Amino acid sequence: MMFYSKFRFHVLAGVFLDGNVKVLEPDYLRKDIGPERKQAVVDGYHAMMAATRVAIGPKKLMVANLVRARFPDAGLGWLGAFDGSYFEGFETTVGTIPREEYVAKGIAAAQKAARQGVIVAFTAGIGKLGLSETGNAQLTDEIRSRATKDTETQQRLTYCLAMFLICAEKYSYFLAHDGYDATKSSAWLKRPPEFERPLGPPTGKAQREGYTYTREFRQASVWLDIKNEQARITWH
Repeated sequence: MMFYSKFRFHVLAGVFLDGNVKVLEPDYLRKDIGPERKQAVVDGYHAMMAATRVAIGPKKLMVANLVRARFPDAGLGWLGAFDGSYFEGFETTVGTIPREEYVAKGIAAAQKAARQGVIVAFTAGIGKLGLSETGNAQLTDEIRSRATKDTETQQRLTYCLAMFLICAEKYSYFLAHDGYDATKSSAWLKRPPEFERPLGPPTGKAQREGYTYTREFRQASVWLDIKNEQARITWH
């Protein structure tokens, strides 16, 4: 979903780089391969990213699965080689930070990246959370049950879309899904009615008060409460 009421489709050429977080997360593989080899993996990653940019040239896109609130600067310092970041696991808290603080940090990072003019590809799960073998909720976007046309799913869609709109700028895109298996998804290639509504450009940046955010667009008003996981989008 883009800001404007008219959609244009372009053929884009470039590469998407996944697994960046696993490489850059300090503890990942460290115990298995040791600190020296772990550092070698990180150094090799940075060298590969630089080489990829040279190989594809400056006019092709490089988008990475990179920006996460789990990093001290949310990964923004690593964006230099890329044209943007894919956002997933936006609500998957890492560490002891409270969930609302983690989400607020992610929102701030997404806003900063978007205002720099890079691509922000925001994805969010709208199906019900799946359960792990221990019975705990799986907080990754990929593990979602099939979305249904009920009040809970609609509320979840509104909440996720409001989070996106609080962050979004010109090159921001939104995907709401209930998993990546097209044979099991009820959202695959479906467009919610909200996507057909004219939004118009924002009239300014989002405003924050505590854990509540508001933002005005030419044809919509957005209200978001990340502490209580509630949102409203009022279409004018």
